[in-house]
Amino acid sequence: MGLQFGFSAVQNGKRVMQSSNEPTLTANSTKAKFSLTSAVTRIMGLVPGDTIQFISNVADIDAAIAERDAEVVAWCEANNVEFGTEAARAALIQTFGEYGICKGVPLFEKDGKVKLVGVRMTAEQKAAAFELNKEKIAEELGKSVEEITIDDYAPVTRAYSGARTSTSSNLNGVGLPLTFSDSSMWNELKENLGEDAEKINRVFEVKLNEPFSVAVETGRVIGDEKETVEVSAYKIVFQSDEEPSVRQSAK
Repeated sequence: MGLQFGFSAVQNGKRVMQSSNEPTLTANSTKAKFSLTSAVTRIMGLVPGDTIQFISNVADIDAAIAERDAEVVAWCEANNVEFGTEAARAALIQTFGEYGICKGVPLFEKDGKVKLVGVRMTAEQKAAAFELNKEKIAEELGKSVEEITIDDYAPVTRAYSGARTSTSSNLNGVGLPLTFSDSSMWNELKENLGEDAEKINRVFEVKLNEPFSVAVETGRVIGDEKETVEVSAYKIVFQSDEEPSVRQSAK
């Protein structure tokens, strides 16, 4: 039976960890944390601060279930799972579910205005930035420098789809190992690990040699249509479950 489901943006043995030269995405043992090797970030053109977005065909699978698609119903009957149950959905996703990643896209409000989000920073970073930008903040608020306080400072930046990446090094540029957080996808991709989800690194191969195009919504609505942009995406395929490496301090 040729069941197929299209991609859309979303928003088992153990082995030794692989070299960072391999194109992999890892759902780390740390809850919500993902890491990308330099082989992936180089091809995708990612630098620290860029966003990465998951895509999947799960929405299409759910739509087929809601519409009682004849082929889906027949597949459930043939595989002895009761259609319409959570068990049936889980079985369908396990069999037909596919996932991928793409670079995040700029977001807009429905009316086409650029969407802005607050800049995440620590209290120390905010205090330092406030001191550096007092004159500009005062000018924007129509107040004197003496009148403004740090509570008046609410920096914003352009919004992008996906999760913002970062690096543990002081380096910048393309081709660095990057990390990002996505609790929803971390839970989804490690669901069958149960209580072991926070004990295992789940590694996926990123199919860099098989790019494909996917439509990602920008948030803007033109007439009755939601605007989308085509971006290059890459499938991720389960590779292994691995025990986290333990760093030992020198004696």
